[in-house]
Amino acid sequence: MECQLLVKIGRDLVSVHVGWKDANSRKQEAEWKEKAIKELDEWYARQDEQLQKTKANNRVADEAFYKQPFADVIGYVTNINHPCYSLEQAAEEAFVNDIEESSPGTEWERVARLCDFNPKSSKQAKDVSRMRSVLISLKQAPLVH
Repeated sequence: MECQLLVKIGRDLVSVHVGWKDANSRKQEAEWKEKAIKELDEWYARQDEQLQKTKANNRVADEAFYKQPFADVIGYVTNINHPCYSLEQAAEEAFVNDIEESSPGTEWERVARLCDFNPKSSKQAKDVSRMRSVLISLKQAPLVH
């Protein structure tokens, strides 16, 4: 009889302990989910903010590029200062002119014109120094078919 009582008390203690651990694990899981949702929302906000900054920087860089001295000589700008003329129209027009003016042996010069060869030290940008050096060498000494 005494043995059965001890077994019953032991089972009760185990069930209480298991119930406590189960409740504690549910509480931790809920906290982790809340924390994950909060961190994910913050991450999306940071990504959106970074995207907006990048878009703004690209717009400024495009405008600066199209307004640079001798841009019309390079063939990128024609009527950029006209109020009805957008940067997209200027880029499309420059692309069409480049296609129409294609003459053999000038392919790498056109590629080099489209590339920015100023090295930038940005932690987020990929290292493109090797590609830059390959394009410069191809511009100077094009491949012969």
